[in-house]
Amino acid sequence: MHSILPLGSKRDGKPCGVHLFLFDMLCGSIHSVILSNQSKHLDDAFLVIANILSDETQRLVARNGRVPSIVNPEMEKEFGADVSVLQGKKIENVFKLEAKPNNPPHPLDNQLGEELSQAAEEIALNGKDVNSALRGAEEESNRIIEAWEKTRP
Repeated sequence: MHSILPLGSKRDGKPCGVHLFLFDMLCGSIHSVILSNQSKHLDDAFLVIANILSDETQRLVARNGRVPSIVNPEMEKEFGADVSVLQGKKIENVFKLEAKPNNPPHPLDNQLGEELSQAAEEIALNGKDVNSALRGAEEESNRIIEAWEKTRP
């Protein structure tokens, strides 16, 4: 599932030109803020980004068990403080590894990700058992990959 949501202050009922891009699937998660060069309200859009990256907002993010976007050892100490299941856990390990560079996108990423999303929806909303849902997603994914390989130059 993915969506683009307008954020920030509005003028005349129109978004200020900042969009929050959320992309969540079983295979990963990306959260990005995009400032449109077409925005007529660049100052307002910048204020939205500044608010998202502020110490106050990033502290709230960290306390709720999400890795903050900014590097700040003080916030790392507060990681998960408001999440009961993380109490007493060795949370400092979350920050020890350096992130690997992202793999380049594959032409089938979106289509195959949709198969996983549909499987998750069948499990969560329709009560389908996990093995059957994943087996169906795998079979459909294999069909998509096979068709794609036949059309490659």
